[in-house]
Amino acid sequence: MKKISITFCAVLLLLLVGCVSEDAALAFSAEELILKTNENSSLPLLFEGIKENQILYESSDPEIAIIEDGVLKGLKIGKTVITATYERNNEISAELLVIVENVEIVHPIISSSSDYLKPSGMTEIVFLNQESVGAIRDSFHWEIDHPEILSLDSEWVVTGLTTGLATITATLKTDPSVRSSYQITVAETSLIKDENGEIGAGRLILSATNLNATIQAGEFLEIEIDGALDKDYYVWKSYGNQVAMATSAGRVVGVKAGTAVIAAFSPLDDAIYGVITVTVVGVPNVDYASRLVETALSQEGYVEGPNNDTKYGDWYGLSNAEWCAMFVSWCANQSGITTTIIPKYASCSLGREWFEQVGRFEYKGQYQPKKGDVIFFLSNGASHTGIVTGSDASTVYTIEGNTANCVAQRRYPLNYASITGYGTPNYPSFTK
Repeated sequence: MKKISITFCAVLLLLLVGCVSEDAALAFSAEELILKTNENSSLPLLFEGIKENQILYESSDPEIAIIEDGVLKGLKIGKTVITATYERNNEISAELLVIVENVEIVHPIISSSSDYLKPSGMTEIVFLNQESVGAIRDSFHWEIDHPEILSLDSEWVVTGLTTGLATITATLKTDPSVRSSYQITVAETSLIKDENGEIGAGRLILSATNLNATIQAGEFLEIEIDGALDKDYYVWKSYGNQVAMATSAGRVVGVKAGTAVIAAFSPLDDAIYGVITVTVVGVPNVDYASRLVETALSQEGYVEGPNNDTKYGDWYGLSNAEWCAMFVSWCANQSGITTTIIPKYASCSLGREWFEQVGRFEYKGQYQPKKGDVIFFLSNGASHTGIVTGSDASTVYTIEGNTANCVAQRRYPLNYASITGYGTPNYPSFTK
C-alpha cells in the first residue's frame, strides 16, 4: 500500500510539472515607466504560455507604487521596482522600474559638495531644492557636454577625468522644457609653493572623507586639501557656523541639520582658497561638557612662544595677546560648541558679561560648579578664565590657558578669594 501511495504522488508531481508550458515567458515592453502621483496605469507586460491570473506582482517599495487587480497605482514621489513572476515557476519573471513624480514639477537646482575637482576626484550630484522639485533625479535625462572631462554614473557620482570645464544638464523626461544645468571644473593643484612649502598659487581643491560631505549633527568630518603638507597651516572658516563649525586642521563638526560652506585659505594670500559644501543631518546627541573638557585636557602642557605667541591667538586673529579667554574659545570651537552656548571672547570681562546677560552666571558660594562650566577670576571684575573639569565638597578643578605661560590643570578651594563665579553654558540635552 505504501509503495502505491509513493508511486501515485510521484506521477501526480510529474503531471503538475508537465502543466508548465515550455513556452511560458514574461517580459515588460519597456525598461521603465513614469507615473504621476495618484495616477493609474496598465502594465506594459507581455506574456506567453501563461494565464493572466497566474502572474504574481511585487513592489520593492509599496509606499511608492503598488499593483491592485493588475493595475499599477502611483502613490508618492520616488522609484520602485515592480516584479512580475509566474506562480508555477519563479524562475520566469520580469522587472520594471517605476518612477513616480508630481503633476507639477519645478526646475531643479543642481549642486554638489564641490564644483572644483582634481582628475579622479569625485562628488555626488544632488538637487538643493529636492523637497520642492516634485521629482527625483531618475525623472531626468542627464547629459555632459564634455564627457572626456567628466563622467556621471548611475548613482549620480561625478568623476573628474581630465582638466577642463564641463556642463551637466538635467532634462525632465516627461517635459523637456523643465531643465537645469551645473558646471564643474576639473583642475590640477598648482605646483608653485609658498615660502613655507605649502600651495602658493591657484585654487585649493577640497574633498571630504565621504563622497557627499555629509555629517551627522554632533559628529566630525575630515576635510582634505589636495597637495597640502599641513592642513593646520591654512585658515579654516565656516560660512554657516550655526550648521557646521570649522575647527583647526580641516576638522568640521556638525551642529544642526542644514548646509554650510567650509573654506580654507592660505594664511599668506586670501586669493588662494578652496570651498566645499557640507550637509549636516539629524539631531546631535552629545555630552558637550565632557567633550569640552577632553579637548582642553588634550592641550595640557602647551607652552606659549615669545611675546604671548600661541596658536589660540593665531586662530582668534589676535596674536601676541593675553590668551586665557582665547584658549576657552578655541576649545569650545574645537568641540563644536556654538557661540550661542559659549561666546567667542578674548576679554575675560566681556566673557563674564555675556553669561550675565543671558542669565547663565552663578557667583561662588551660591553654586556648586560642574564639569564644562567656565570659571572667572576676580580683578577689576574678571582677569582670568578657564574651564571647570569637576568639583567636590571643598575644591573646584580646572584646566586653564595662560597660567604660568602654559596650559595646565589647577585646583582651588571653592571659597578661593579670587574666584568671582561661573558661566554655566546651556548645553543641549543628550541621552547616554
